[in-house]
Amino acid sequence: MNLPHLPPILFAQNVIAKEENSVQVVCKFDKKPTLGMLLEAAAQSSAAFEKTHKQTKGFVIGVKEVELLNDSDDLEVVVYLNKEIEMGTIFEFYFCAYTHKKLPLANGTITLLISED
Repeated sequence: MNLPHLPPILFAQNVIAKEENSVQVVCKFDKKPTLGMLLEAAAQSSAAFEKTHKQTKGFVIGVKEVELLNDSDDLEVVVYLNKEIEMGTIFEFYFCAYTHKKLPLANGTITLLISED
């Protein structure tokens, strides 16, 4: 994944599973993740769908039904993303962030505008 982010805002680390419309990405945090941090990690994880390895910029343009499900002190989580809609440069993803012990932390739907500039 080629992201323009730098630590401490660079959360998405490596892809552990990838299919045509879904990915699982390990995300790491330097402190206990908040709902906002998990949402940003989900947005960053969308870079795993990039096929050309070009650096892309994504902008969150919508969120719906985003919910904090559980609290955890884990600093490493897995983000599952499923691509629901693709319309040109606009993408809608369902996401679920969970611990390595499969405890769900947050889920919801995010809409991103992806740009290569």
